[in-house]
Amino acid sequence: MGTWAMPETQADRDQVDKILSNPLPCGKDGENALDAIANLIGDDHLCDEIIFRARRNPRYTANFLIREKLREWSMMDGKGKWIKGKWDGNIWRPNNEH
Repeated sequence: MGTWAMPETQADRDQVDKILSNPLPCGKDGENALDAIANLIGDDHLCDEIIFRARRNPRYTANFLIREKLREWSMMDGKGKWIKGKWDGNIWRPNNEH
């Protein structure tokens, strides 16, 4: 299925910031982290990685994995700051300015 949800609006990004402001334990089978980001960040690879880590250690925090996905999408820089851009219906297009 690929990717089905991205934090496209400022309100979405604010919600992601709120979620990531504290450690986000995966929980048993990843349900804690996946429920927290539902409708904000949906990606098969991210979900699989959260579930894999959760099965090894339910207390593993998903913050790093989530930030890595946002960096992969060019939505966040290496310091955890949002990159300005826009969703064009298919992909996030970063502005030239950061």
